[in-house]
Amino acid sequence: LQRLLDRKEGLEKEQGIIEQMRGSSDQIESVIKTATDFGRPGEPKLERCNLNELVEETLGLCSTAISKSGVKLVKNLGEGLPGCRLDPILIKRVLVNLIMNALEAMEKMDRETKELKITSSAKNEHTLVCVSDKGPGVPPQLRKTIFDPFFTTKDGSMGIGLAISFRIIQDHGGLLYVTESKSGGAEFVIEFPLKGGLGPA
Repeated sequence: LQRLLDRKEGLEKEQGIIEQMRGSSDQIESVIKTATDFGRPGEPKLERCNLNELVEETLGLCSTAISKSGVKLVKNLGEGLPGCRLDPILIKRVLVNLIMNALEAMEKMDRETKELKITSSAKNEHTLVCVSDKGPGVPPQLRKTIFDPFFTTKDGSMGIGLAISFRIIQDHGGLLYVTESKSGGAEFVIEFPLKGGLGPA
């Protein structure tokens, strides 16, 4: 139909309708893909990974967004962390989601007060990665609900990113939860058990 219309002139209205149809089709495709990803994000393809290297690679992927946001990046990556059996693609997907959520949470703040902090450590038979911000934080009553599919407090969001992230970490035998950062913002914590599960080995 588009090719037929291209051969004629004076059909601006029809061309506009075609563009609306194309845009709606793209939106439907996106919704279907998102729903499919939640239902089946993929079996983890485990390999021995350096958790700090995954964090660094993820920060490289997000470097442009971090720079444009004017957020101060603080890294505190622990040395000598145990090697982990993880799916690097899926774990980086989770980290990207957490970082982008943190940037959005601080979007309306003054530039000088924005701070994104990434830490990694090993303690209590777990390896941990924490992503914290200086945003408004997550109220205690919502700290479990935000991982439910389609729950969102943001306009224009499907509320699926954290649900998929939770599922991915769960499939690795780990935990993903949110608490309050020292600055009063949100702190998302990923824990992988050192014994049992699919995590460190």
